[in-house]
Amino acid sequence: MGILKVMRCYAPSPAPLKVALAKAIWVFRWGGEEFVLLLPRTPLDTALSLAETIRVSVAKVSISGLPRFTVSIGVAHHEGNESIDELFKRVDDALYRAKNDGRNRVLAA
Repeated sequence: MGILKVMRCYAPSPAPLKVALAKAIWVFRWGGEEFVLLLPRTPLDTALSLAETIRVSVAKVSISGLPRFTVSIGVAHHEGNESIDELFKRVDDALYRAKNDGRNRVLAA
């Protein structure tokens, strides 16, 4: 299962998220500014590609008078013997590395 953890994804245009939402079995808010998409039977490379598509699409949005929109995304793939807590810890770490490495990027756990 692929998992995307998205931080501060303010997307005035929902189009880039529709593809991700169509693949996701669950989408939910995690914390104040984060969202999680669970993508069953999705290989890591596919989840990374989807995350990058979201990031690029959000970055293209331009609204007069507002700063550019950006999104940082952490991506992880569930390891067979891994607990859900361990999976979420890995994807959380990837998200915060993306944020701390300059934001507006996708990083795999």
